[in-house]
Amino acid sequence: MKEQNQHIKIYGNGSLPGGKFAKVRIMGHGCVEGDLTGRQCKIFGEGKLEGKTVLGRLGVFGTASIQGPLTANVLEVFGKLDINGQNEG
Repeated sequence: MKEQNQHIKIYGNGSLPGGKFAKVRIMGHGCVEGDLTGRQCKIFGEGKLEGKTVLGRLGVFGTASIQGPLTANVLEVFGKLDINGQNEG
């Protein structure tokens, strides 16, 4: 799948099935239910990433739960990050 040059924003209790995007921003209680590939993902509030996640940069400014494998070149945590049941931050 070719990367979409899109910026996706999830507000409230919204969800996204996954995919390839330039930037993803989660605000509220958003969830990415499948594999996610992109340049950047920022989580404000409570976000959940359920599939394989490959990013250039992941920023957590609230609480994030990652249920699958995570690859990120830059990881910024200013809140709480839970990766596969292990708390970081």
